[in-house]
This record gives sequence, C-alpha cells and structure tokens, in this order.
Amino acid sequence: MYFKNEKGFTLVELALVLMIIAVLAGIAIPSYLSMKDRSKESATKTEMASIAESLESYKSDSGHYPWSFGANVLSDYIKNYSTKDQWQRDYIYLTDSNFVNYSFTSYGIDGIQGTDDIVFRNGLMESGGKYDLGLSQTMSVSKDTTIVNTTVAATTTTMLTPLGNTFTEITTSMIELTQNFYDKTGKWPRSWAPYSFTDLGLNPADWQKANEHVYYSTGGSRVMVKPETGYILQFTDSKTGALKTLSYDTNWNLIYSMETGKWYYHTILPENEIMVADLKVIKS
Repeated sequence: MYFKNEKGFTLVELALVLMIIAVLAGIAIPSYLSMKDRSKESATKTEMASIAESLESYKSDSGHYPWSFGANVLSDYIKNYSTKDQWQRDYIYLTDSNFVNYSFTSYGIDGIQGTDDIVFRNGLMESGGKYDLGLSQTMSVSKDTTIVNTTVAATTTTMLTPLGNTFTEITTSMIELTQNFYDKTGKWPRSWAPYSFTDLGLNPADWQKANEHVYYSTGGSRVMVKPETGYILQFTDSKTGALKTLSYDTNWNLIYSMETGKWYYHTILPENEIMVADLKVIKS
C-alpha cells in the first residue's frame, strides 16, 4: 500500500502560532475596550450637555435651578432623558441652598470620584473625563441644541460669593431671589440685617466683606452696592449721559428698585436714575 508523505505542524510551529494569536489578541482587545469606553464617554458628555441645556431652560422659566434631579423634573424641557450615565451609574446632581448654582457629575469610566469625572457646572462642562487629554472641554449650551466645543487649558473656577463673582452675576441673583420671595409670600423681604439676607436664604457672614472692592446688600424691595474704602464706582447718568462717581466716604449706595426695575444714585428719584452696564471700579 502506498502512503503519501504528509508533513504536519511541529510543536514549535504550533507554539509560535499560538503566541502570535495571543499578541494580536493583546493588542486588539484593549483597543476594542478603549474604543468602547471612548464611545461611552462621548455619548455621556453629549447626553449631559442636553440635560444641562434643559437645566438652563428650567432656570430661565423659574428663576432658579431645580432642587433635585429625577426622571420627571425636566420632562417639560427634554424627553426620555436618563438619570444614569452610559455605565449605568447614577448622575450626581448638587445645588446650593438658593438653587442658583449646580454641579452635574458622572464619575466616568472607572466610576471613582475625582479621576475620570465628567462635570457640568451652571451650563458649562468643566471636566471632560479620561479622554480629555488633560484639557477641559468647555461645552456651551445654546437654545438651538447646538453644542459648541472649544478646547481650552484646564482651569478651576472658584466662586467668590455664593451668588457668583461679578457685579452682574451677584446683583442679578439678588434681584431674582428678592422677586422670588415676593412671588411666594406676597411681600418684600425684611429691610434690616440679618433678616434682609436670611429671608433670601443668604448667610449674612458671606456679605460682610467686599467682593472685588464692592459691598453688596439687600433689604425690602432694594438691592444696594457701594465701593470699598479707597475705591470709587463710576457709572453713567441716564438723563445726561455724563459719567458720575460714588466714593466710599459718602456712605451712599447705588440702589436697584424692584418697583421700577431701575438703578439710582443715592435715592430713588427720577433725576437720580443711572445706567450700570458700563460700571467700573476704580482705585481712588
């Protein structure tokens, strides 16, 4: 009988093939997992941006952010949103006592706080997760649902007061809180400290010092500002367009009247009406 000489694989060849397969698997599997995580991180950021847009719409209508984050809270502004990220972990939603600031967080790929976090704060994305390459993607939220991504150096924003850092942020929030108090109670907050602050949910101790050389106070239907010692406020007379100034030495205020919706110098009289859009703080 004739047998054909068939040569098979040797043990060395089989071992070499298995090693090559293992090496390729070692490359392919991590790459696949990395692509999967990247995809989930990207999808989470997109979803969070949509939710952040809805939070801004909620605030625009109500004057404040919602006190909690649940499946029905934002139902008037976004449909079928999830309270869990792409890794099926709950989003972390926190607000301050006045509901004028919020943070909205996913703990990202590893699920551990402080490493791969994706964080939105007051409509902007502060931290973009593992694949942000050490940079912060500031995702601005717009009414037309378009998400604009601008890569900027990572920064940490420190709130100088519970209501913000700038004159516009602080006074706008104080005005909103005062109006909300009136809408709920039918009366203005008390006009004397500390109740002028506590009626609005503010801690009087937070307002005892100047912020960026400006003191802020509130009482009744008024919001008031004055400069720190050694500084003056410069603003514009509404009637004449002339520049005017207020120094600390006078112990006077610039006053916002809730009844008229206008700013005044010293006293609420038509002749004292001013414009503060171009307000400047100048060292005297």
